[in-house]
Amino acid sequence: MPLGMLLKIVLLLLLLAGAYNGLHVPNYNEGDCDFIYKIRLMRVCKSTVSKRIAATYADVRAPSGTPYSLWVVPNATDMILASFHSSKLLNRKYMEIINYKIDESLKHSDMHCMSTPMKYVAHLMAHCKKRKFDAEDTCPRPVLHYTMEGPERHDSDTALRVLGDWRLLLPTILLIRVWSIIEWD
Repeated sequence: MPLGMLLKIVLLLLLLAGAYNGLHVPNYNEGDCDFIYKIRLMRVCKSTVSKRIAATYADVRAPSGTPYSLWVVPNATDMILASFHSSKLLNRKYMEIINYKIDESLKHSDMHCMSTPMKYVAHLMAHCKKRKFDAEDTCPRPVLHYTMEGPERHDSDTALRVLGDWRLLLPTILLIRVWSIIEWD
């Protein structure tokens, strides 16, 4: 097989694998999530992200108006899981995480276990409980959980939808361009 054709095939496979990985990530965890390997959590409150919180922390995956629920281990205060978007979880009182997976069938679920304390989750808790946020408050072991089950929003997530479309379009354009540059042997 000629070298040019082999290079094209390898390039095509790499681009297709990259496009697939960028578009299909149903469940994953990031950070040191050992403390939630197997755990039962209780929902303490639910609310929507306020404009002030959205502007302060600029979480593009949870803009203003995004529904969220906050979960803790009963009788503990050092860990808070903030779950964004999931209508299935919003109405539950308890959930279990087993093998780093939530005990609910979700279309997409990713958890980010933070290694340092965060004001963001503490601010969400104060807002949710309708208390004044103290700038000194932090959550020692925060976990951010995002799903794709939430209601359709029309604010800043539009940019993310366009960006998601580009993750498929850009490799395709690149592939066509490279394909036309490399000559067939």
